[in-house]
Amino acid sequence: MLKRFFKLIFILFAVSTLSFWICNHTNTDPIEQWCMLQHNENEGFDCIYSEEAALKRKEWGLDLPLFYVEISTWAEPDTLYKITDKKKQKAALIWLQHCGDWQKVQNYLIASDALSKEFQYIINQHLTDSNYFEYTHIQREIHALSLETDSLELSQISAFPSLPSPSLPLFSQSANAMFKPKFNIKNYMPKISFFGFDNQYHQWLIQVLQGNWGKSYRTNQAVSDRIWDFVGRSAMFALLSFVLAYMIAIPLGVLKTAYHHSFLDKATDAFIFIINALPSFAIGIFLIVFFANPDIFDWFSPTYNSKGTWFERATLPLIAYTIGSATYLTTFIQSLLLAEMQQDYIRTARAKGLCENFIYLRHAFKNILVPLLTSSAGLLPSLIGGSLALEYVFSIGGMGEEALAAIQNVDIPMILAIMTITGLLTVVGYMITDIFSYIIDRRMSKE
Repeated sequence: MLKRFFKLIFILFAVSTLSFWICNHTNTDPIEQWCMLQHNENEGFDCIYSEEAALKRKEWGLDLPLFYVEISTWAEPDTLYKITDKKKQKAALIWLQHCGDWQKVQNYLIASDALSKEFQYIINQHLTDSNYFEYTHIQREIHALSLETDSLELSQISAFPSLPSPSLPLFSQSANAMFKPKFNIKNYMPKISFFGFDNQYHQWLIQVLQGNWGKSYRTNQAVSDRIWDFVGRSAMFALLSFVLAYMIAIPLGVLKTAYHHSFLDKATDAFIFIINALPSFAIGIFLIVFFANPDIFDWFSPTYNSKGTWFERATLPLIAYTIGSATYLTTFIQSLLLAEMQQDYIRTARAKGLCENFIYLRHAFKNILVPLLTSSAGLLPSLIGGSLALEYVFSIGGMGEEALAAIQNVDIPMILAIMTITGLLTVVGYMITDIFSYIIDRRMSKE
């Protein structure tokens, strides 16, 4: 138990670290998504580089280095993480590889920011309805230039001849300084930078250990207040479907083995083949069309959030959740039993005149419990993780739906919470399976 527990801690740490790294190495900027959610398209574009966005970056800790250490090159500065705009940071690294001089890149970034701020001031002073679209277009083109990595595009700064900006010559000069490539050996020399405990991962990990998952970027609510509602709803359907799948699969698997090559076996094989060929959302839609349709069979509610009793609302989702797991387990149990029935001890039991049902249930089935239990270790965590398609079809509002909304809106705290909880459930599931397998093996050895 102690060995399993320490392994669980190590795996959870590895899962959390990998999840954090993946979530923070996407090309999408969470501040950009937040600005677009808070404002309309034009105001959201202005918000990205506003003081409001800078304060929000500091509030979310995005102005800190990502981990305790970072592997980079000697040409890169230790403060590169302070460029919080991921697109601009990527463009800066490309230019650094091209010109080989960080000072030139830094001058270019400063000049592009000055040009952008200056034109924003011009817009505030001279923007009218007649020149709104023209000025907005120029503003976006200026922003695009700060992310441009093509020398040809940067050389066409004369596209703004009517722009009354004193910063334009400085921007043009700093951009032209980067046009000529220069070899720098420092671009190929690795360097390890240490940032101590003042980094994003450490702050997040300390909060999680204290039971605080942070606040959702999308709703500004505490993740811990929202996540358990979704986990509870997904867990309810997962546990019920898990139990139902075994209640169906065990007797059906034994019957298919006992009547192998019979009409029952072939009919159930055809049904299982059809179910496995259909995606889960198609099964859900089929159930709604036939059993929640006033024109055919109006027996159940079409979605979980519809009006009606719990039985009417939950029956169709439970069937859709259960049917895939039940067919998989039925086939797995049959294959295990067929292999077990070929063993010598089964022939000996038959030679002694034992009842066939007794042989199946008392001898053969007992010996497949360990592999059957092992195969189910990953089944429960995957169900609790939520079936995105089924939750969407039946409007369940579980972890799957919340995960999709979090991914679409780059809600990193919510994504990390879902990934960590799913990893925890998976590790705990395998730990419980190992313990029960050990108990079953000891009982079998005693018998």
